[in-house]
Amino acid sequence: LARDGERPHPHFVLAVRAADGRAVDRRQAPAATRILAAEVARSLREALEEATRGLPADRHGGGPGVVGLSDGGPGRPGWFVGYAPGRFPRLAGAVVIEHGDAQAAAEVGRQLFPQALHVVR
Repeated sequence: LARDGERPHPHFVLAVRAADGRAVDRRQAPAATRILAAEVARSLREALEEATRGLPADRHGGGPGVVGLSDGGPGRPGWFVGYAPGRFPRLAGAVVIEHGDAQAAAEVGRQLFPQALHVVR
């Protein structure tokens, strides 16, 4: 949703740098695969943003600009999925707590996503 219906392919290295910071080897990120029409992804993203607006932080991950939902229940792991920042997403992720609940997963998301945004360029 955060990428208008395109799923990026996982990659680990885009550049190898020498100690002085210059790039020794650069790699091209693999092309993304369209898995959803852009219009459908935008509509779903708008609906998710509207659904989370006004919810207490422990139900959607909370932090400013974080859009996501959490769930879980007795005998099920707690989870949170989301992306940030809401307007121009640069980060998407999931938190799963095997023996936790939705509130615990949302709390981890609330703390983790804003910190991760400082690292993601």
